[in-house]
Amino acid sequence: CVMDGARSALPVAEPVMTASRTEAWSARDLLWLGAAALLLFATGIGLRDPWPADEPRFAVLARDMFHSGDWLFPRVGGDLYQDKPPLYFWLLTAAYAVTGSVRASFLLPSLLASFGILGLVYDLGRRISGRHAGLLAALTLACTVQFLTTMRSAQIDATLCFLMTLSLYGLLRHLLWGPAWGWYAVGGFAAGLGVITKGVGFLPILMPLVYAVMRKRGWQHLPHFTGGWRWSIAPLAM
Repeated sequence: CVMDGARSALPVAEPVMTASRTEAWSARDLLWLGAAALLLFATGIGLRDPWPADEPRFAVLARDMFHSGDWLFPRVGGDLYQDKPPLYFWLLTAAYAVTGSVRASFLLPSLLASFGILGLVYDLGRRISGRHAGLLAALTLACTVQFLTTMRSAQIDATLCFLMTLSLYGLLRHLLWGPAWGWYAVGGFAAGLGVITKGVGFLPILMPLVYAVMRKRGWQHLPHFTGGWRWSIAPLAM
């Protein structure tokens, strides 16, 4: 009854999420986010060694991949490492190739992931409820303990979180403010990258099914458009 009352109270003539209600992004907001990310996630990079159990294994794997030139088949101590897909190890190896130092490189993929996630969360919040909501959402996420500890460690989860957030962002740009078939393709491609980072990366691609169910049940304020064969773009991109 509460949900029915809330829905009936919404003005039918004015959609909740429209371009006219989206506030422009602010350079000051991005500076605040960048400063928070540097303070929370970048401090200490290059000052510590990888910590057991996973970080030393991942760092050595990336170093050996670089020196051997074999980027297709990750190895640990000469043995094939088949526990995880390779994308994260490629990023670690690229960071090592740039810096030439395990200490300086093994946390860089997670740091870059943190910047990307906060930027995407800010932009989604800005589009839905305005600049201040987007900024507060991103800063709240940055100060969340689990997010903070994950982004300050050399774990696959940080990169996976970024790719899944990017996938959700692309799909939402299409499903909430669409049609935007380019962003729809980005959502599928990012989900595919998530799969070769960790198996659960495919989950965002289920969002169009949720959209279809909501449309069928008559949810208001969702854009309704047809696309025909173009709805296959995201699965193909994945």
